[in-house]
Amino acid sequence: MPDEEHNGGAEGEARASQPGDQFEDRGAAGDADDGPPGPARVADGAGADEGPGQPAAGLGVQVDAAALRTMASSMQAAMRSALRGVSVVPPAGWSRALDQTWPVVRPGFHAQVTAGLAPGLRALQEQLAELPPVVDPAVFRAIGDALPKIDLSGLARALQRLREALPANWDSLDLYQELAEIAREDGIPVVWVPPGEVLMELVAASDRSARLQVLRTRQTEVLTGCRDVLSEVAEADMVVRVPQALEAISALESGLAAAAQTLAVAVTEAVLTAHVANGRTYKKLADDVDVDVEELSIAELRGAVALLPVIRFYTTWWSSSGTPPPAELSRHVTVHLAPASHLTADNALVAVMLLTSILRDLDAAATTPASGAT
Repeated sequence: MPDEEHNGGAEGEARASQPGDQFEDRGAAGDADDGPPGPARVADGAGADEGPGQPAAGLGVQVDAAALRTMASSMQAAMRSALRGVSVVPPAGWSRALDQTWPVVRPGFHAQVTAGLAPGLRALQEQLAELPPVVDPAVFRAIGDALPKIDLSGLARALQRLREALPANWDSLDLYQELAEIAREDGIPVVWVPPGEVLMELVAASDRSARLQVLRTRQTEVLTGCRDVLSEVAEADMVVRVPQALEAISALESGLAAAAQTLAVAVTEAVLTAHVANGRTYKKLADDVDVDVEELSIAELRGAVALLPVIRFYTTWWSSSGTPPPAELSRHVTVHLAPASHLTADNALVAVMLLTSILRDLDAAATTPASGAT
């Protein structure tokens, strides 16, 4: 062991001169506890049945003086026996001397300390066992019985209504701001369609171009999702438009993007004019649906986000304006100019999604008016 653990050198010399530390005419440095642990070996006459370090049960309050005297005598005898073979033990050698003596002393030391403390520990343990509990368990039962019973059925119903206020492709409200931004800025529908997994990919995409690539790659799943959502439409005014929406989907699946886009755009405009616009012009309707979703209730959120793509859909543009037509799906460009550069598979897919989303949301609004159109 390093010297610093046994305070060798000058400090060891000073300690060796203290009274009570003498074994015959040789000095001993350090207390028994300071020695190295050493191998487990039982000295002659020590408690062989009790291993080193055996803990006593409980906390001691009483020590058997006779047992301690026996312990001290045994320690002295063991130290004398061990030091008998050391001819010279200078101050600097106390560490080495203790290295030799501690393996002999340690087992008997633990055994005898344990034996001396055990009676007092057992007595204390018996006294503690007789003490009454700090608080009777019956007190806790009485408190519980006195507390008012909380009926959580109302909360469960409220949570169910909250879930019903969300479209099926939204798992939660966590991303409603990101979804509203995609609908407003990119003109891509996010309510009811596309399916939830595709929706999460749109959120993760970096910009509109990347989102269109996601839709392009997942077109089969998106169109299947559109069919599934349209099968849920039940409100009479919306049901009559479902066959037209399904025809647009079939055209796109057949590679007829221009036909699919033109049909979907025409039907979307007819539905908006009949059920949403209430006599407003295209520009006025586009301005009105551009709402701050932060100010909406949960019941209003779904319907508002469903209409946000209408902002791009009704973007004002004239062929005589001298500006290039908008890249996003545009009712004006599709109906008045119909250039091949605008009648694309990407815009056709967005048009089919927009028609599906609006039909399904107006259908839902028929049963939950607070979440309907603006």
